[in-house]
Amino acid sequence: MLSKEDKEYLLSTHPLLKLSEDEKTIKGSISFTAVYDSNKKHDSFTIIGVGDTGTYAGDLLSGSFNVSIELSGFPKLVILDKLPKEARRHFYTDCDDLVACVCGFVEQMRFMQNFNLKDYIELKVVPFLFGQLYFDNIKQNWPFPAYAHNTLGLLESYYLGDGTEFRNDFLDRLRLQKSDWVILEPVLYNKQKPRGHMLCLCPRKDFIRRCHADAWEGLKKLHSDIHATP
Repeated sequence: MLSKEDKEYLLSTHPLLKLSEDEKTIKGSISFTAVYDSNKKHDSFTIIGVGDTGTYAGDLLSGSFNVSIELSGFPKLVILDKLPKEARRHFYTDCDDLVACVCGFVEQMRFMQNFNLKDYIELKVVPFLFGQLYFDNIKQNWPFPAYAHNTLGLLESYYLGDGTEFRNDFLDRLRLQKSDWVILEPVLYNKQKPRGHMLCLCPRKDFIRRCHADAWEGLKKLHSDIHATP
């Protein structure tokens, strides 16, 4: 899976991360210094390189984590250090290990179209790890925009990530949410457009259009994409 460039990047930039002999796993320690500026809408996160003496506004944090990265499909990031497993820290709470949720489903699919390790580590892994430091040292909150978890997060990703090209893969993934799929299947395959007064899939059970508006937009988009096919 890894290219020659991937392996050279790993060796030169993160020498304490070791690739297994079968090239299926990367495991070891990753260290970084980065800054997050909550006042900026774009380019709010910057990784500070070794020897960089520039001045940066925002919250600057340094850290080191022991991780495992499983290289099968979209890489699975597992944190080997002891951290609280909770949704607010963006871990999958239904896994035995500390498996990180680094981005939405549509973003994963698009990322794998032109995968390279440097982008994965610098755009997905390091920001996620920085988020853990931020949660503990700055605010008890996640610093970056994030999706909801489970079905609602999938639908948000479909809308905000413009997932039309991945519709079939997305439906396969959505079917795995078995209890929610029982509710969504008749809505999606009914020719009539979904109605915003359907109850949200979260525990609040408010109308979905005002409870999780982006998920509601994702549901409408998915319905439209399904019925646009001849």
